[in-house]
Amino acid sequence: MLCDTMGLDGAEGAGLCMDDIPHILKGCMPDRYQFNSRKPITPEHSTFITSPSLKDRIHCVAYVLDINSIDNLYSKMLAKVKQVHKEVLNCGIAYVALLTKVDDCSEVLQDNFLNMSRSMTSQSRIWNWTP
Repeated sequence: MLCDTMGLDGAEGAGLCMDDIPHILKGCMPDRYQFNSRKPITPEHSTFITSPSLKDRIHCVAYVLDINSIDNLYSKMLAKVKQVHKEVLNCGIAYVALLTKVDDCSEVLQDNFLNMSRSMTSQSRIWNWTP
């Protein structure tokens, strides 16, 4: 099962509410929940899952990022990503980074995708981003 949420946003009061992150990871969010950037879910919400089953919990988090924007994440956005990552680690959840638009990245040879993993610049971008 895939759990997709609204994205993060560096602006205050925009994007996914950071207080929802632990509830999402622990499986307390009901299916088709309508996220509110300004109001997190609480245990008092009528559809809050107080005792999530194994199937309700998150087992892997995928960070989906445009490879060309990694170097340009501004400080508030980076702080949110680091906060999410801290929650992911606290919950012991596996994570992956999915990089999009790699064919637009100047360091990647378009006719040989495997060279990306050997590109020092690409590796530097990825490891420098890791929260």
